[in-house]
Formats: sequence, structure tokens, C-alpha cells
Amino acid sequence: MKNRFLNEWGFKDPVNLPIIKRFKQYEGENMKKEIKDEIEFWVPEKIGDKLEGAVVGTFMGKFGVVTKIKNNDKVFGTPSHNVLQSKMAQVPIGSYVWIELVDIKDTDKGNPMRVYKVEYEESKKE
Repeated sequence: MKNRFLNEWGFKDPVNLPIIKRFKQYEGENMKKEIKDEIEFWVPEKIGDKLEGAVVGTFMGKFGVVTKIKNNDKVFGTPSHNVLQSKMAQVPIGSYVWIELVDIKDTDKGNPMRVYKVEYEESKKE
């Protein structure tokens, strides 16, 4: 019998559903190849750190969904932070995105929560 409290992917938290649905949408791509692509992980350390570029894909990393962003000739991977990925789930692939770390809040869990501002412009289909 299926647990009535879990969704079809086995998650309880409905907040994560857009992230998982987006990941499932691109699941048909060659995931092993994507993971092996050379990417540099963007690790924001202080308030005001920014990343911008074109969203080129997603993949499941060690800690969760990672969004790939191409800036000039480099491809960056975003952190798998739920706060960030819930916002990135709304950004269509191919859009140009601006991400900024705007706050770092202490939590009772020991790890600080990072708060991001995400803005994007959808690509124009010609």
C-alpha cells in the first residue's frame, strides 16, 4: 500500500515539488554525461555575491538538484540550497538569470540559511 502522505516521488514536503517536477522534466537527458561535464560550483560566501548567465540545464547532485548556468565560456553549478532551488524551479531553461545572496540567517540546526534574490528574463523564441 502506498503511503498516503508521500507524493509520487516519495517526498513529504510539497515545497520541493516544483524542483522535483522540473528535474523530472529533464530526466530524459543523458544525466551521466551532464554530471561529468566540467562545471565550476558557485559558492557564495558573503552577502552581495552574485552569479548571472543563461540557464542551460539541471542535474541531481550529491545534495540535491543543481542548476547549470553558463556565463561567458564557463558553466557554473548552483548550490543545492532549498531556498535557492525553489526559486530556480520557476526559471525556464534558456532564460537569463541574475542570482544574489542577500542574507545569511542563523538557524537552530547549526547551518546558516542563505537567502537569495533571483530575477530572470525568459529567452525570446524566434
